[in-house]
Amino acid sequence: MGFVELTKTDAENIAGNILTYLDKWGLEIEKLRGQGYDGASVMSGHVNGVQTRIRRTSPRAYYVHCRSHNLNLVVTQSCKVVHPIRNIMDNVVQLTWFICASANRKNILKEEMFTESDLMDKIMEINEEDDSSGKLLQEAMHKKSIQPLSETRWTARVDALSAIITNYEKLHNAVNKIEEKSSGDSKSKAGGHRRLMEDPEFIMALVVGQYVLAFLKPLTLSLQKVDCDMVVAFDEARNLLRTLKSIRSEEAFSKLFERARVLADVVEIILQPRRRVGRQIHRDNPNVDSAEQLWRVSIFYAFLDHVCTELERRFPQEQRQLMMGQYLLPGKFDYLTDECIDEIKEAYNPDLPDIENWQQEILRWKTKFADKESVPNSLQQALVYAHQDFYPNIRRVLVLLLTLPDIAGTYILTYSSQDIDVHEISHRPSMSRVSPKNIAAVLTDGQAYIYKYQPSAKGR
Repeated sequence: MGFVELTKTDAENIAGNILTYLDKWGLEIEKLRGQGYDGASVMSGHVNGVQTRIRRTSPRAYYVHCRSHNLNLVVTQSCKVVHPIRNIMDNVVQLTWFICASANRKNILKEEMFTESDLMDKIMEINEEDDSSGKLLQEAMHKKSIQPLSETRWTARVDALSAIITNYEKLHNAVNKIEEKSSGDSKSKAGGHRRLMEDPEFIMALVVGQYVLAFLKPLTLSLQKVDCDMVVAFDEARNLLRTLKSIRSEEAFSKLFERARVLADVVEIILQPRRRVGRQIHRDNPNVDSAEQLWRVSIFYAFLDHVCTELERRFPQEQRQLMMGQYLLPGKFDYLTDECIDEIKEAYNPDLPDIENWQQEILRWKTKFADKESVPNSLQQALVYAHQDFYPNIRRVLVLLLTLPDIAGTYILTYSSQDIDVHEISHRPSMSRVSPKNIAAVLTDGQAYIYKYQPSAKGR
């Protein structure tokens, strides 16, 4: 479509330019149906970001970010707000890279990893059988190394945190030996990492962080699958939200406190917080009576609350309804219940061209594939069978789903009364959607026109 030079890169100016040029190109703003950008706050902000400003003009232009990345952002935002969790993430990155950056230091750790330790036996004594974090700790027992933390895959960090907890005594001994054998800057850094591992708040935040992230891991693995069922993923996100709220209790934290006490014992420290002062501003300072109560409020509850808030915001119910349209695929008819059919109709109601015949059209669509051994399993394949004259409603749903930003799609969409030529659009396996980043996909006159926004030093 063209390139637009931006004089400013704030949300107001970007949103204004998008709306202005879509109108200039003859595209109807009220038919805007989807937005997709990266996770930058100026684009994705839910208060005054670009996506919010555009939705004020076109309310049905839903913003969809990469779902797996969205889950990463849930963790990222929560870690930024809860300082003890943020600190352990930063410090663990530095600790693991410090050891892995040197062959000598890696060999020292390797030698320690093969020594005997009863740490896990003590941890498992206070662990519940259905505890997902405890299962990850047991899996980490079989690893004989500690990998550096990923800079981008936040939810994958639970594996690294599990390995550190499982081998806490061995890792502490290795850092001690590195400090003794090193000199200069390496000795100084090793001493800093040793003191860090002997910090009670670090130990408590490490245990809490690993415990909460363990609940998020199954969902992020599901979202990374090529054939991910987004309706199921949304349901699991809501179920995860309820689960996290249910574990926000004194009983759950008391077990974590005991787990942290086991780690404190192996490095021979007492699990109590630093001295509190009245004007403390650099760390949480609630008026509580015990270390357990302090960390329950300032770390455990705070982290859980922020994760729950982000989950609610990034997995909205309205987008789940839109994703239910995928059950119109013949390969997924088993999920197409009467309730599901009604929800699809409600979600796409304003865009259905012949809504009075919705029910009988669905019945004919299901009958069409009743005796076929091979049925279409992707949106693009199904669209070939959804003839405009016979299945106008189903075709419209498939068209919107095909181009609506989902797991990988990152673009803006509108459409005219004409349908699209699907051959103009690249696609990913199974769902057959457009996936380039920073794309405006404009559908009109039966063709798909792709507009790519590519920023430069001049703000283009």
